[in-house]
Amino acid sequence: VLLNKYHNRIINIHPSILPSFKGTNSLQRALDAGVKITGCSTHYLVEDIDSGPIIGQCAVPIYEDDTLEILQRRVNAREHELLIKSIRIAGVEWRQSGIEAI
Repeated sequence: VLLNKYHNRIINIHPSILPSFKGTNSLQRALDAGVKITGCSTHYLVEDIDSGPIIGQCAVPIYEDDTLEILQRRVNAREHELLIKSIRIAGVEWRQSGIEAI
């Protein structure tokens, strides 16, 4: 009901470059997979987990000596930057389509 009422008006931030590593423990799974780049994504919330239209993404390198905690701090810093940019992007989209503020 909530998602239907606020279609494309709820923003989610996720610590991976979607569609890679959807769901929980995404940074640990990236480390375990040995990938060299992870990051974060913002997307509109839909019923299927981490599957909504992407608003923005940001890459974060993974270094050989990274621990989960170190990587989480780097990704978290970029999430804060990305979320602000994504709210601006969504706001422009909402104004252009005539969607009222919540």
